[in-house]
Amino acid sequence: MRDTIVLVGDFNLSCVDWNSLNSPDDDIHSAFLQFCVHYGLYQFVKVPTPDDHILDLVISSDHSIMSELQVVEAFSTSDHFMVEFSLILGHHDNCSSSPAAVYYDYVNADYDGIVSHLLNDSVLSRPVYDQGETADHVWEKISSRLTRPCNFLFLLNLF
Repeated sequence: MRDTIVLVGDFNLSCVDWNSLNSPDDDIHSAFLQFCVHYGLYQFVKVPTPDDHILDLVISSDHSIMSELQVVEAFSTSDHFMVEFSLILGHHDNCSSSPAAVYYDYVNADYDGIVSHLLNDSVLSRPVYDQGETADHVWEKISSRLTRPCNFLFLLNLF
């Protein structure tokens, strides 16, 4: 298991469109967006934090780490709204050596293969749930079916 990265702060990248993953082709906006895409980082803030821009970011390598996030009124005289969030954290034992990091290559991924796999998956297309199953157990069954094709149909880079 790789370590989870969480980056938080006022990145002041007003020209990045986080919904469409577009930015001007420059040394700052484009470089940061390419870094996030290359390393599979996900940006969670979806509404402007001041004016019409998303400047205050919460970014993570774990797409399922966010429990809740909300943008609320500015504190005191700040020109930015506050971003309040909760993370889902688990206990990790200390390891004497860290395994190689795995990064998904989203640029060269076989998206048609992923869509085909997901459309033809019998569990996802005709889900059957046992009475009394917990939400965690159902999510485990579904999420394992969703992530499995990523491990095979995205090109993996090992570092």
